[in-house]
Amino acid sequence: MSRALAIRHIDILHQENCGPFARVQPFGGELLSETGPQAGAPHYLLRFSTERTVAISTTAAGGNASLLRLAEQPGLANLAVRLGFWGRNPVQGPEFHRSEIIVPRTLSRFMQLGIALLSGLAASTSQAATYCVTTVSELQAALTAAAASPADDEIKVRQGVYAAGQQLVYNSTNPGWAFITGGWTQVDQNNCAQQNGVAANTILTGSGAHQVLSMVFNPPGSVSAGPRFGVQNLSIQAGYGDSATFQRGGGLVMASYADVQTELWIDNVIVANNSGYFAGGAELYARRGLIRIANSQFSNNSAPTSAFGHLSAVSLSGDGPNGVLIVNSTFANGQCPGNGTRGCGIGAMLGGGIRMDIINSLFFNNAISDVNIEGAASGGFGNGAAFANFSRIGLVSGTLPLSATSPLVGDPRFVDAPNQDFRLRNDSPFLNQALGVVPVYGYLGYDLTGSLRNRFGAVDAGAYENQTWDFIFSNGFQ
Repeated sequence: MSRALAIRHIDILHQENCGPFARVQPFGGELLSETGPQAGAPHYLLRFSTERTVAISTTAAGGNASLLRLAEQPGLANLAVRLGFWGRNPVQGPEFHRSEIIVPRTLSRFMQLGIALLSGLAASTSQAATYCVTTVSELQAALTAAAASPADDEIKVRQGVYAAGQQLVYNSTNPGWAFITGGWTQVDQNNCAQQNGVAANTILTGSGAHQVLSMVFNPPGSVSAGPRFGVQNLSIQAGYGDSATFQRGGGLVMASYADVQTELWIDNVIVANNSGYFAGGAELYARRGLIRIANSQFSNNSAPTSAFGHLSAVSLSGDGPNGVLIVNSTFANGQCPGNGTRGCGIGAMLGGGIRMDIINSLFFNNAISDVNIEGAASGGFGNGAAFANFSRIGLVSGTLPLSATSPLVGDPRFVDAPNQDFRLRNDSPFLNQALGVVPVYGYLGYDLTGSLRNRFGAVDAGAYENQTWDFIFSNGFQ
């Protein structure tokens, strides 16, 4: 109690005098009638500190970025809060940038102790890191470091081609979120200074030799929270899953095996020219949670010995009804021999109480069937339901029906479907025919070329927004 009184009467430094301000400094008793952070409030002590950014060369630490995490434990000796990113210094090699709270020595020991405690608390609750990678080895190192951390991390990939010698792997037992974002460009010495929205400019490729990317959450026991995994603004191409060893998802594998709510996001991604034993483009599995695909293109993927050329999406349960959500995406040219009634487009398995929604999406030239929908009652999880709105879907197979509203019918009139140019021509019947308000939180609002949606007063179906249609009427012709 005596120390608390000392802090109150000695370490409260005078700020400029003023009348009361709501939520800033109302009158409230002794020494409480000044502006600035309210005395005794969480931000008061931090007012007397400053923040600086420091760069630590991982080369000097032996080239292992994970070693830096060992020193970043909250406490009095280390007040660092990881807010920075991976970059590359042309002289020193990869760097980790972070912010530190600096406590002036002129403050009393009690004030310094208070700031240290508050900063340590911030470090324990805000450990998110952002990595910037420019090579395959840096990308895998960032995936490994992020998977080992319970924090929420983003891995920024500078635009270019990344041809790994083996599958890129993120395998985590921690509930921290992880996003891999592409399209980053260099300004001065910052390799990830700006992001463009062209998914084709950042390519992760398996070169036809192996699977491309895997992101898996598999904790050893029960957990109270699950992560959100995301890939955004990049292309996953030429992945190969060996049918002889039953490798699913030649391009992408995203999975959560824990009975805890998890979200798997695929936003503004091109998944093309991949093959696998099953679900050649992507294998997506959520024991409990949401699988979300938005503004993405799946094209020319195959399952040479089985079914679902483009993807398989399994959601067995969830904290809410939404299990699979597909919005403004294009699925074309899926190939496979089929497996019973299962075709070569996409496959979904939905547990009891779970629903799939397909909105503003186009399915084109997929062998056998576009969409296969099955329940999970045979595994004890019950059967869900599937719905489609403002979408072009041909043959539907499986054990569950698809309830379609405002279906799109006819030739999409893509610019060049055989060469995987799935932009809509100016004479496409699907221009401005999609559901205008997209019911997706975190929706990026631009298409695979980085062009804005809702270009001419309404949204186009599929992964691309036509940018030239309105020019036809520029001279007043209707």
